[in-house]
Amino acid sequence: MEGVLKTVKANVDKLDNYLTTATDPASQHAVKLAAKVHQRPAHVVLGFVGLLLLLLFSQNATVLLTAVVGVAYPILRSIQALEDKTDSDWLLIYWIIFGALSVLEVFREALLNWFPFFYLFKLALLVWCQWPGEANGSLFIHRQILRPIIARRQSARAPAGEKSD
Repeated sequence: MEGVLKTVKANVDKLDNYLTTATDPASQHAVKLAAKVHQRPAHVVLGFVGLLLLLLFSQNATVLLTAVVGVAYPILRSIQALEDKTDSDWLLIYWIIFGALSVLEVFREALLNWFPFFYLFKLALLVWCQWPGEANGSLFIHRQILRPIIARRQSARAPAGEKSD
């Protein structure tokens, strides 16, 4: 048991060292919050992660967290895209995916019996679909799943001799 405690303490010390030397905004915020509450940065981060995990495994909290994460950031980005006239293809695809997942929620009881971690899956999927850059899940789902399905449907509908787009 003593060896386990030493390992945990060493890992907490490593996390503290990382947090106090890192330059990313999340680490800096954790260090500032730790100073305000007179705790070690690692304790603040581990407490936050523990609370988040506790909330994630509580179904009602997971539903609320999924709704907030799934809507808040994309709404802000949508407004920004409208004002800046920026390329927002991923946002259009995101809202299609979000809408499809929302339609699935009509069957909530059956869905949760069949797939008990649906909201955790939905939360992870929505975060991935909001991820910036090449790792954006919305664009991946569009390229790898939606576009091939649409292309097959369009080619099946095209009259003989005509090419579909």
